[in-house]
Order: sequence, then C-alpha cells, then structure tokens
Amino acid sequence: MPILYIKLRLFFLVVHIKNQKDRENLYQYIAQKTYRIIGDAKNIVRAFANKTNINIEDEYPSLSDLQEMCKLINPYDQAPLILGQLGNYATWLQYLNYFRIKTEENIAKIYLKIQFLNSDYLKLVIKIEDCSHFFAIKTIIDMKINNTDLLSFANGLHQYFKCVKDLEEYAEQNFKDYKDMDQK
Repeated sequence: MPILYIKLRLFFLVVHIKNQKDRENLYQYIAQKTYRIIGDAKNIVRAFANKTNINIEDEYPSLSDLQEMCKLINPYDQAPLILGQLGNYATWLQYLNYFRIKTEENIAKIYLKIQFLNSDYLKLVIKIEDCSHFFAIKTIIDMKINNTDLLSFANGLHQYFKCVKDLEEYAEQNFKDYKDMDQK
C-alpha cells in the first residue's frame, strides 16, 4: 500500500473519530439543557393541573384549558415550591418566576456553544427567551398586583408552552439519542 494512502486513511480515522466524539459530547450537553427547559415547562403544566383538578388531553394545555386553570389560581396562593426553609412556600408568581430564571440560565449555557448550533434550533430557543410570558413575569415579580387569578397571564403562558412544544418536537428529532447519555 502506498504511504500516502495509509496517511490519508489514518488522518480520516483520527479526524472523523474525533469529530464524532466532539459531536456526541456537544449534543449530550445541548440535549441535557434542552430537556431541562422542556421539563420545567411540563412542571408548570402539571402543577396547574394538580392545583385546579383540570384534566388536559395533551401534555400542553389548549388556550381554553389554560384559561380555565388560570381563573382558578390566585397569584399569591401557595405554590408547590419551597423557598429557603421548609414550610416557606412560593406564591404562584414566584413559582413562575423561578422557572423563568431556570430556563433563562439553561438558555445562557446553550448560547455559550452558539458557534456549533443549528440556526433552526437557535430560533426555537430565542422564541422561548423572548416570549411575552417571561417579559410579563420579569416585569411584575417585584410589584404587588391586584389580580385575584392568573387569567391575564394565560395568553403569554400559552405562547410559552407552544414555543416549548416546538422545541420538544425539534429535540425529539435531533437530540433523542443524546437525551439520557449522561446517566449511562
């Protein structure tokens, strides 16, 4: 075998294997952050459904189901999240803000790998970060509002859940093989 052929073959194997390993490591990291974003949104949906005893047909509520749930939740009632010491429960507004912050932290970590990411994926992540729900929660979290329910947040929450659902569909097509690799 000619030396050039052996060198090319060796180069291909070394470079290709390294690139595959790099891709696997990166996708594992991105999948982990992506599925955390998705899981946080699903936690909100489950908490709303549990609080209101409203059964939804899909993992993400329709706008009408979400409006019904939001009508039954007082923003200052106790939410299923402990802040600090045992027995110090968050309000529903604090609960929503908590998951906004967690999601934004995961998005910030995703952005650190931006040069390796597909623009279609980034578009989905940006839509979540820029959703009106996050803007509303960030704006009012330090204010006292007179609302007796969360109905005014339903449209923004619905938009947020739609963006997360779109991200989940993308993740299932592109990251499913990397979803649970960190537990292996």
